[in-house]
Amino acid sequence: MSGTWAGARGAQPGKGRVGIEAYLVVGFFLVAFILGAVLIDKVVFLGLLAALFFALLVVRPELALAVQYNGTLIYFYTLFRLGMEPKRIMTGGFFAFLNAAYLLGGLLLLLRYRKVPRFGPIDYLVITLLLLVFLSFYLFYAGNPAAYVKITFTPFLVVAPYLGTKLLVREDHIRRFWDYAMLVPGLLLAPFLYEFIFHVEFGDIGRVSPFSFEKAGSNSPLVGHAYAVFILVGAMKLLETKGRHRTLLLALLPVAAYVSFVSGGRAAIIGLAVAVLVYTLFLTTVRLRYKALVVIAAAGTIVAAQQFLPSAVVQFYQESLNYQSESAASLVARVDLYSLAWSDFIENPLFGVGVGNSCGGEGYPHNAILEVAAEMGVIGLTVYAALVATTLGTAVRFIRQRGGGDDPRVPLMKMTLVLFVFSFTVSMFSGMLTIDQTLFTSIGMVGGLASIGGRRTEGALPATG
Repeated sequence: MSGTWAGARGAQPGKGRVGIEAYLVVGFFLVAFILGAVLIDKVVFLGLLAALFFALLVVRPELALAVQYNGTLIYFYTLFRLGMEPKRIMTGGFFAFLNAAYLLGGLLLLLRYRKVPRFGPIDYLVITLLLLVFLSFYLFYAGNPAAYVKITFTPFLVVAPYLGTKLLVREDHIRRFWDYAMLVPGLLLAPFLYEFIFHVEFGDIGRVSPFSFEKAGSNSPLVGHAYAVFILVGAMKLLETKGRHRTLLLALLPVAAYVSFVSGGRAAIIGLAVAVLVYTLFLTTVRLRYKALVVIAAAGTIVAAQQFLPSAVVQFYQESLNYQSESAASLVARVDLYSLAWSDFIENPLFGVGVGNSCGGEGYPHNAILEVAAEMGVIGLTVYAALVATTLGTAVRFIRQRGGGDDPRVPLMKMTLVLFVFSFTVSMFSGMLTIDQTLFTSIGMVGGLASIGGRRTEGALPATG
């Protein structure tokens, strides 16, 4: 393994650790739940919870950014336990709340450290792509609701998170971000297992979620995605760092894998597999024969894991490979959407049909490359391809230039690159590019870490597991 997160020698105790935040989050929830139970008023309860969280999130903007990146489960699960139905305006308000917290907190960081964000090729490509998105919407909008929804949420789910990554101007901020990306899913493991054991009836259902709403459904793929990220970050910490709580991580990872697999999030599972392969084959320094053994062992683990999953879940994954089965119906529908998006691109190759207008006005081809090609044509596709290539090149170059020594930034960049590969892979099967917060956040983290690569953070310690 190249490098550790042990940080600089002579590091000061207590800095760079996230344990106190975990206790604060738990404490805030206990206070809020007690007050909510006493007041018996859901609106007051949510107001108290928001006020308590906002104070913490402004102080730790990387925590607010991480909650939006991989912690929105807490929002949906809280509504579920309160018996409330998520509404679009309520969800938008939640994202705006997080946006305000990490943007305000990030600006305070800039003032505190007297730093100015650095802009590089990745940033200019992101700006160009987003300008094309808004220009395409303006030029081709014809009253399509899908286009309006996509463009409305872009500032909250893409622009604000990307700006948030630019405000994390120190290496330890990025390090803590990835630790916080595990925080909410980790805290929710126990209540989710409780739901699975006592409330969820698997029966013939091939994909389940610990929460479900009458109108909004369960959004089980979101659960699978969150715990796939948890697995990747946790595994990278075990393999690349010398942080604390390794035993706890080893105990939590199998549980997280169980939750992720029973959710039936196939895109997340594929993204997880691709990310593991990329790390094993290209980012480790072990010999080729050992890499082959790791791949074989991983495949064997997946096969053996079927013995611990509900039979309906195993059947769901197996039938997904059968084109004529009911479980593969969504996959068949996606192939049809791919065909429609390709036709849109062929008919309008230069400028596309406009943001949100692809696939007969649905605007959701379930494939980021086809989405860009169909809606923004060759021009948009060229910019997007350049963005992906530049992100990969920046990360690989960073690792190669600093991988020879014991540089704590190298494993941090490896983790960031692995999560970018995961997000990009998932975008090939699910999600809309213009609201893909996980993809653009990981892109921003690669650019952010590269831009501060020349300035080592003194006193950086490994974050806790």
